[in-house]
Amino acid sequence: MLDSIQGVSISYFDPFDVFNTVKNEFLQILPFEDLHWKLPNGTVKTIERLPVNLCLEYTDNRKEHVLQPFIKFIVVNCISIDDYRSKVRPLLRQWLPSVQEVSENEGNLKLKSMPIILLYANSEVMDEKLFKSVSLIEKVTKDFPDVSALELKSIYKSPKEKEEFWNQLSQNLKSFLLDVFQHRLNYLIHKLNDRKNSFEEELLLREKLLGVYTMFGLYEEGSSELALIRKCFTDTAKDLQIPTGELECSLQFNIDHEKSIYKMLSNKALNKFEYYKYFFIKQYGLFKLEAMTPTVLLKTYELIRTFLFKIDSIFIESVLLLEFKYIFIDTIITDLGIMEKMATSPVYCEIIGELLSVKRDCWIHGVLLNSSFQLIGKSYSDVATVKYEFAKLKSTYETEDILHKNFFEKTKEILSVYDRCGGKRRRIVDILSVEIGTLHYQRKEYQSAISLFFSCYEYYMQSNWDVIGFNILKIFADSLLHCPDLQEIEIDGEKLEMRTILGDASLNILKMSSTDEEKRLWYDKFLKIQGNSKNLNFEYPIDRFFKLGKIKFVKLRVPNKYGIDIDIGNEGFPDDVEVSSIKLILENIKHDDVVTFENTESSLFLKPGSNFCELECRNIAFGEFVPISLSVCIANTNFIKSFKTDEQEEKIQIERYFHEDNVSLAIEQAKSQKLGEYCLDVKILNLNKVESIDIDIKVRKLDNEIHEGQSYPISFEPIMQAYDDNENENEESRENFVTKYNIKNPEKDSLIVPYFLALPLMSFTLDVTMNFKMNDTAYKEIQQIPIYCNLPISVSVEDIFKKDMFFYKFLLNSVNQKDPVFVYGCKLENVDASKYEISGSYTPDEPVLLSTDPNESCLNCYRLKTMDTFNPGDKLDLKISYTSLKEILDCLVTDSILIEGNIDFYKTFEQWKLYWNLKILPFLNYDYELYMKDKIIKLEADKNECLTVNAIYKQLNRLPIEQQVKCRMIYCLKKISNGIQMDDIDMTEYSKNTNLREVVVPVSLPDYEPFYYVEFLSQDDKPLPNHNFEPVDLGIPVPFKVRIENMNKLWSHELNNMVSPHIFEIMSSNEWFVTGKKRFGIKSDILEYDISLVPLKRGYLRFPNIEITSEIRESIRIDFCNESESVFVF
Repeated sequence: MLDSIQGVSISYFDPFDVFNTVKNEFLQILPFEDLHWKLPNGTVKTIERLPVNLCLEYTDNRKEHVLQPFIKFIVVNCISIDDYRSKVRPLLRQWLPSVQEVSENEGNLKLKSMPIILLYANSEVMDEKLFKSVSLIEKVTKDFPDVSALELKSIYKSPKEKEEFWNQLSQNLKSFLLDVFQHRLNYLIHKLNDRKNSFEEELLLREKLLGVYTMFGLYEEGSSELALIRKCFTDTAKDLQIPTGELECSLQFNIDHEKSIYKMLSNKALNKFEYYKYFFIKQYGLFKLEAMTPTVLLKTYELIRTFLFKIDSIFIESVLLLEFKYIFIDTIITDLGIMEKMATSPVYCEIIGELLSVKRDCWIHGVLLNSSFQLIGKSYSDVATVKYEFAKLKSTYETEDILHKNFFEKTKEILSVYDRCGGKRRRIVDILSVEIGTLHYQRKEYQSAISLFFSCYEYYMQSNWDVIGFNILKIFADSLLHCPDLQEIEIDGEKLEMRTILGDASLNILKMSSTDEEKRLWYDKFLKIQGNSKNLNFEYPIDRFFKLGKIKFVKLRVPNKYGIDIDIGNEGFPDDVEVSSIKLILENIKHDDVVTFENTESSLFLKPGSNFCELECRNIAFGEFVPISLSVCIANTNFIKSFKTDEQEEKIQIERYFHEDNVSLAIEQAKSQKLGEYCLDVKILNLNKVESIDIDIKVRKLDNEIHEGQSYPISFEPIMQAYDDNENENEESRENFVTKYNIKNPEKDSLIVPYFLALPLMSFTLDVTMNFKMNDTAYKEIQQIPIYCNLPISVSVEDIFKKDMFFYKFLLNSVNQKDPVFVYGCKLENVDASKYEISGSYTPDEPVLLSTDPNESCLNCYRLKTMDTFNPGDKLDLKISYTSLKEILDCLVTDSILIEGNIDFYKTFEQWKLYWNLKILPFLNYDYELYMKDKIIKLEADKNECLTVNAIYKQLNRLPIEQQVKCRMIYCLKKISNGIQMDDIDMTEYSKNTNLREVVVPVSLPDYEPFYYVEFLSQDDKPLPNHNFEPVDLGIPVPFKVRIENMNKLWSHELNNMVSPHIFEIMSSNEWFVTGKKRFGIKSDILEYDISLVPLKRGYLRFPNIEITSEIRESIRIDFCNESESVFVF
């Protein structure tokens, strides 16, 4: 085994046998620590730890060392002068020459060893002046001036003295060692530089220098020197014919000084094996001088691999190769295994694991070549050209049980090491686990094999390592079949039914089998397994069994039943397979609706190759969909394909078809609505065909980015502001919304559903779900319906009071800035009873166009008369018939341009009219000004690309529209894109097909205000127009009677005693003088009095103005019937 640092040698000679008394204390100061070596460049390098080999001095030359001990000391004892003179001094004089002679002649190199004399004596002897004026140690120093003499004590005055003594001795010895070390370096370097050396001499010097550096643990210097040795050898001896040599089955990793490359070359004992072994051992030893960081460990591992590669390539024909590699790796692992501090390092564990794996493979190779035993999945006979020997390890495979036992132990040892690799090498761990499981299978220990195989084969299958996975899979499935009593397997804490696992394994084998015969065999086993199982939830990936071709259009097969055609390829079964169900699931691109299409037959057969299948759906949703999964069920097993995002580029359009027998639902804004009230018109087609029906209407939430703070646009109940008395005054109010409405089994096919707007909107969206049962079959339809709730007309009103009648004046304007409105008529009606006689209904010969110009308006007036009284509580309705210009143009485009009265075409087009009306017409933007000016229908240039003719054409290609219909649609759109002139006949005829809308404006009579009727009469109480009134002369008084009548009785209002009577006054005029009462209070309901008017001008003079005011000068409403009459004055 290699020491991390070889260390230096110190020898001792103990002729008086006294060193043993202090040897323990001497060994305690070893190894030396913190030696500071100063390099020639002035840098100081610290040698943290220097091992020391303390040994007895060899006085004979039975063993020659590569490097002599750095220090040789002799231990002497002296108690008197005579003793010194007779024993000690002669012995020292005899010992010193022998030490110096050996040092100077070793290997023809003068490598210095430092001699030291250690004087062992009690303190009394050492302190006593044995030689009169000098002490014993002074005497020795005087007699031997070239040798250091040190005192060696065994008796101390105190523990502190003992500690100080040995510390000092340690410092002295370290200093001597560094002196010898530096001397040897200087000597060797000088020998290399002073003269021209031969190749052998340079090789020897560098080996000696490498040895010195290695002894002191100097990695960098040693590595540089080893590189120079390699370069020196390869540059000079590259032409030498070195023999191959023979492998040794045991490597000695102790640094063997006799095995120098110089001596082997000189003795012609160098071969390729010794050459590579030498450099491996030297480099390996240098690596161990360094701290074992991950980097050094990796370098060490690379060194081992390189050495093994060289041995493999050179000795491939050697029968000892396997034995050598096994013993070599075992020795290396044992040597590296002493590094306990590295046991938790992932890199260290990986390296040990790799070496153990190579060692195990060598063992398996050798065992199988040298025995009749077999291991499943392991075979070397077909590649073996050399009969490798493995006799030294015969004990590891004497019997098959011993072989299996060692196989388990060696494999589990590798697993235990890899478990400490921090999650790395998981695949190798899996492979080793598989090999253990394979041996269990070979030993017919099937349950042990099953537990190991389950997770492994799935990984290799998913990783597309089919060869490995397939072999594992077959063993795994066979193990399951040999365990009929095994019902469940627990994997990761979850219990799985054995039949489910076996079925999955059978399908995997079926999928990976290359022959039809093997496929049929495992398909029969699969059917047998599933036939005995009641598990209906078994799922398996569809890949390599079935392939889905292009998904075609969704069509209406029969009323309320939609279908889709798909192409399924049978790729995994050699024969026709019976399929119980096929399901294709589509998902709305907004991820809010899912539609499932499936076959209606109880079973069908899929032959190998392409198969055309029709799938149907009774629970349909409309919109743009993408496929999310396809399942094919065989023997209670669902083969599943989940579509990835990149496989969903092809969108599938599901649109509503019109069919006269369809049970369908239509919801729109009510065509007749009362101002301030909002209603939905719900129509159910073919309601009489259903046995039961349930309709859920749900309001879709608003976009929070547009309508911040408001969740829903409408409520189906009045929106109440709910407050909590306990809330803080800063907390906002909460709104109560009813956003769902249910219609269940209605009696009528047309319903009105009121709702309440939460904020001004042009439109909102409803999510509508209709469930119904027809012929004992359940159906479901889901659709999103946009509701356009804006009212395009505004109405303002003005009222006029007369004596026995009342007038309304209504002003109509268009409020839509984009879409003009046509008014077809207005009518004011009584609500409850025909109390009032109303005249003034407005029905123009041609509808009145209200353009987007806010200055345009339509005025219509109504007169009300009654035989009773006017009551402010009475209600009237103003009904306005109108339609938008867009609706008229949509009608003209459809009937006049698209259909053109072609009945045959209409029959084909009819099923697509819902798509035309809902998905194309709403997005056509017309040039209204051009139409109003020249009667030309033309589309505006739209910046939105999705509304162009080309974009619509792409949409049509995604639907199964008949070619004739598609071409006519595109032709129609192109014509109106270019502009088409309309004639009056078509406009008149086709406009009649437009469904008019109606807005009902609630009107109530105004609250009563004080109101007087005033009339100037002649003296005979006749109205002036009926009186033979002679012209009057200028300045002559004209007599009149003034009649004032309070109209409160006509308005169901009686005047009580008024606190503030009204005041009547004839206003002053520059045309008339008033003779009589000009101003007075009105104190009765009917009042008459006489006055005279004196004309001041000639000509036609109008009557003077009158005024009735309250006491606080507020004007009172007056009906002055003479206001427009005049009198002729001469």
